[in-house]
Amino acid sequence: PGGFPIFPPDLEERNVLDIGVHVKCEDKRMVVSVDKESLKANGFTNASLTLQDPECKAVANATHYTLETPLTGCKTTMLPMSDNVKVLHINNVIINPVEAGGGGLVDEDQ
Repeated sequence: PGGFPIFPPDLEERNVLDIGVHVKCEDKRMVVSVDKESLKANGFTNASLTLQDPECKAVANATHYTLETPLTGCKTTMLPMSDNVKVLHINNVIINPVEAGGGGLVDEDQ
């Protein structure tokens, strides 16, 4: 009679990538770090990473893409928690493949 499956579908069925992501929340900002090798393992040799706001582009170094935003920036959604003291800040990393030499990130190595 309807409802949700007991076990969630495989990651591929949900269109979710298995990539190395680290999120650090500070008092006034969040920093997201994405491992380049894990993106390459998922077929993204060249990628443009942004937050929900396409103007919030990743900065790249040799090993990682880094996205940084104030807690109220880059179309971050704020969801008050039930205790009315804490707030959950929600954003998404958008990954788009790009042609070699394309834009969408700032390369610190250049």
